[in-house]
Amino acid sequence: MKILILSITCGNGHNAIARALKKEFDNTHQVEIFDIFSQNPRLSIKEHNAYMWCLKNIPKTYNYFWNKLRNKNPKNRYSLINTSYIKKIYKFNVEKIKSFQPDAVVCTHNYASNLMCVMKMNNDYRGKIYSVLFDYVACPFWETSVLCDAIFTPDECTHAQLIKRGFAASQLVPFGFPVAKEFELNLNKEEERKKLGFNKNDFVVMSMSGGFGQGNLLGICKALKNLTKVGDKNIKIKILCGKNEKKKKQLDNFIKRNNITHIEALGFVSNVYSLMAASDLIFTRAGCNTLNEILHTGLVPVIREKLVTNETINKKIFIEKNMAFGMDKLSDAPKILEFAVQNDKDIKLKQDNIKKFVKHNAGKNIAAYILKHACQN
Repeated sequence: MKILILSITCGNGHNAIARALKKEFDNTHQVEIFDIFSQNPRLSIKEHNAYMWCLKNIPKTYNYFWNKLRNKNPKNRYSLINTSYIKKIYKFNVEKIKSFQPDAVVCTHNYASNLMCVMKMNNDYRGKIYSVLFDYVACPFWETSVLCDAIFTPDECTHAQLIKRGFAASQLVPFGFPVAKEFELNLNKEEERKKLGFNKNDFVVMSMSGGFGQGNLLGICKALKNLTKVGDKNIKIKILCGKNEKKKKQLDNFIKRNNITHIEALGFVSNVYSLMAASDLIFTRAGCNTLNEILHTGLVPVIREKLVTNETINKKIFIEKNMAFGMDKLSDAPKILEFAVQNDKDIKLKQDNIKKFVKHNAGKNIAAYILKHACQN
């Protein structure tokens, strides 16, 4: 079977979903990942940079338009604002579809599934279309993907809002969120701690903000710079900057200038799953990909402040289900960390709730579903 996975670079999460899904199909199938903006790298870079700039500089404005567009009448799903970008990339992507001739197309962003639904309406594609809902909330323009054969959702809690946007309940398949296989390994915590050089009395804390290090990483460093010990536990903090070399350098300089020995800034690392397995707590933003990587390792998250709307909704769900701590301001960080060290029972309760909530093997189940249904009329 030939399967085309369509993605975009808007943050790192959509490409991570694509890579995770591709690995679930064995070598008897021809599977390719394709960026719908790859004809024009400038357009792809512009989309990514605009998203990252909004997160950093105008989150309130971003939230305003995000909510306004999300609440528009779903009957106007093919209005100009929804489809204007498709005109720029349509011909190129039709050529790709016709040359590759996939039996199924899997979309990791609703821009891609919107594109494919328009192709379907124009009879430029007649195969199966699948899409992955990448948050615990349907962002603007999901209503343009109603012609998909199935939407793979992270949880049933998303279904009511999708049905309101025009989807049939039969289209919604709550398999969970696909993550890289490494996060499904159920690694032994003590073994991973030993590998990474942590001691028995270390309370290990991570901080991460996605693959591009968005968010106020210096702020969390400043907030925790004086918290070196709680009871008999030595606090050890690893701040992951991802590919953001500028922020890593900024943190390195701050740590050196203030003689901080319990905090270390790391750049892009390939063993995030090992660090998570070895850690006791993690400060994080609330993108669905990062949250689910955390959930699969059983690590309890502290979800940070000043988030955009989709992250805020994710945060609310996780706190209501008692799977996470929540920060409203940076000064909350040391209080939450001290509480976590001193309250094993609360951490254990959150871990138990995470175990009940997380859906393992989502990628494997999505792949099996596609292989079963893609050739059916």
